[in-house]
Amino acid sequence: MLSDKSFSVAGESNPVSMDAEVLPAWQDSGTIKVLSLVEATFVTGPAKSLMEFAAISAQATPEFPSVNNVVVTFQRPSSGTTFLESAGRAGLEVNVIREGFAFDPRIVPELRRVIAHHRPHIIQSMNFKSHFLMRLLGIQKRYKWIAFHHGYTWTDLKNSAYNQLDRWSLKKADAVVTVCAPFAKELEAFGVCPERIVVQHNSIRPFSPAPQEQVSQLRLKLGIPDNALVLISVGRLSREKGHIDLIDAMAEAQASFKNSPPLRLVIVGDGPERLAIDERIKERGLSDVVISAGFQSEVAPYYQIADIAVLPSHSEGSPYALLEAMAAGVAVVATTVGGVPEIATHDKTALLVSRNNPTELAASILELLKSSQLRERLSAAARERVLDYDPETYRLNMTELYRRVLSKPAK
Repeated sequence: MLSDKSFSVAGESNPVSMDAEVLPAWQDSGTIKVLSLVEATFVTGPAKSLMEFAAISAQATPEFPSVNNVVVTFQRPSSGTTFLESAGRAGLEVNVIREGFAFDPRIVPELRRVIAHHRPHIIQSMNFKSHFLMRLLGIQKRYKWIAFHHGYTWTDLKNSAYNQLDRWSLKKADAVVTVCAPFAKELEAFGVCPERIVVQHNSIRPFSPAPQEQVSQLRLKLGIPDNALVLISVGRLSREKGHIDLIDAMAEAQASFKNSPPLRLVIVGDGPERLAIDERIKERGLSDVVISAGFQSEVAPYYQIADIAVLPSHSEGSPYALLEAMAAGVAVVATTVGGVPEIATHDKTALLVSRNNPTELAASILELLKSSQLRERLSAAARERVLDYDPETYRLNMTELYRRVLSKPAK
């Protein structure tokens, strides 16, 4: 259910105070009530995992209690609606709090009202602003708090200051869920209690292929020759994702792959580096080779036209694009950053290379381009490996975390 207005409690002339007594123990009803504070415009990997978890955890089983997950999101006039629409289709109840700008103080009473109305057992904060509000407003003193940490992107000085505030905020969470072991070590170095840090990779469903007619139409739409070998890169176009390295590597690979089947690189995504990437494509003479597909809500057909998926990132946590490609059975070249080596093993389930090294990236791309047998071997092993990241495993781990946090004495 989607509310497209600022949150209000229908029929209540005197909204419940946030100082009201928290709900009785969840065991009384068999349902854990979770309120997730989300700042999302597009459907990112963490948002996908949240929606997937909410869908499968709504029903109780002999092994699991049910989890009632309600989402609160902040929206500005310029914000897109992709996340809202996807959450609505997933059956999530979404409460929208309207804001005029980044730290609009008018959101504070709205946030207090939505929390008081839902009276959750646990509040999950998914991003920097939500972490900050939880601690600044003292909400963590009244409610159990789980914070999700996805790492820090390369930013300007202003955002570096935000990151410092984030580290201050996270120290007071009952648990901090991060997505890879290197991030856990960073959090510990920043002063987060190691006993409160939990490493939990994103989850992925088994790949659901699009109809072959749709795949054929996509290839035709993109103007890809029937005999071309296709590379794909899926992700936000931001500096830490390494797309400039990929363009440079593609130029090297193209030069070494002459008199062979034509190559095409399809870049799926949008973001602040789009213009810089387009300029680099022109500089390297790849305008006829690289196809910018923009943001796509449905990526299955793109994986189905691909022979190789490339993840050239300088920084990653638990990359959803890697899990998607492995589940789709596309041979992968990825950099050894963040949680990538925890998911994929070099020369077994992917080819792994150093970050910020276009020449090494190009060499691994060429190795895969020249050997269909290698692509098939990596693909088969990756499909098996990715089964370890299924939604049911994620549900088990998160439910156990909820139980552990709820068993702690009240603050």
